[in-house]
Amino acid sequence: MLYNQSMIFEAMTGQQIAFLILGIVAALFNIISYQIKKQSTYLIFQIIMTAILVSQYSVAAAWAAVMLNSLAACRAIAFYLNKDDKKRGKILGIIFAILNV
Repeated sequence: MLYNQSMIFEAMTGQQIAFLILGIVAALFNIISYQIKKQSTYLIFQIIMTAILVSQYSVAAAWAAVMLNSLAACRAIAFYLNKDDKKRGKILGIIFAILNV
């Protein structure tokens, strides 16, 4: 069966469009964050990206993804707040590695 463009656009709901737009914005933040040289700015972009992903997965009611991305946001915030303390950063890395398992 052949589909024309009007059938494709009619099939998308507002929720699906919001999901797609949030995903594209999060992907752009992800791509831009890897181009940044400063660690603190990189972590800020990662925090924003994970917050967008949390809202994207909330729209889709994917609660496991919401929890995992919330954990990633907490990890980025913790590393941002402790970016100058190398010893505490290593301990936080171990803690978040255990939490991710």
